[in-house]
Amino acid sequence: MQGTVSKYCVALKRKQRKWLERVVRRRTPSHWLVQRARAILLGAEGQSIQSICQQLSMDRQVVRRWRKRFLIGGVHSLKDRPRPGRPPVIGAKVWQKVATVVVQPPTKFDLELPRWSLRELSLFLSKRFGWKVSRSSLSRFLRSMALKPHRIKYWLNPTDPDFDQKAAVICKLYLDPPPRTVLLSVDEKPGVQAQSRKHPTIPMARGRPARVEFEYKRHGTRNVFAAFNVRTGQVLVEVTADRKVPRVDRVL
Repeated sequence: MQGTVSKYCVALKRKQRKWLERVVRRRTPSHWLVQRARAILLGAEGQSIQSICQQLSMDRQVVRRWRKRFLIGGVHSLKDRPRPGRPPVIGAKVWQKVATVVVQPPTKFDLELPRWSLRELSLFLSKRFGWKVSRSSLSRFLRSMALKPHRIKYWLNPTDPDFDQKAAVICKLYLDPPPRTVLLSVDEKPGVQAQSRKHPTIPMARGRPARVEFEYKRHGTRNVFAAFNVRTGQVLVEVTADRKVPRVDRVL
């Protein structure tokens, strides 16, 4: 191999080689970490610094630096060292309180709110504790904690002790209905408002999104009944003219 012989000669152990090769194969590591791992692997093959620079488009001093760090600290020294950065403006005490408050309903703090929003949470922290926390800072913190106070999901807590056994019977019936039978799953949606837009929607154009008129007309309230044929997948629908409940034989 041509080029200057480096005093930082690389000799890999089995575990080190496996770790470096795994970094190079995976898609998730950052580009800079893959480049450093490749430089070490090529150096272990006996290639010169000049050859490595040509293959990886890296500067000579950069290759020497990472060789030296690898020989001193091993594979984990290829990662970036922690940087102090700007000191945090909002202390850990504030975020601990936010994490405690956001998982509790606002009504517990005498607030007439169905759920927390960024605006209401920021106002609450300002009035109750005197902390100025912006909505963007709260948003970043909640995302980092995988907390979504703006989202809810309904669920039903069964009180029947035989619920699992009864549900298993229904599920088995749906999966394997008896031959030459019609199996319907019926549900209703009462109180549906029938509305229409006062003005037509303007379709999108180049550089402009579609525009929908916010005003609408009311056409009363309807009930929607639907029956799903489990065997064929057909859905039978009945929409009433008003909120009066129709006869069952009309629906089915």
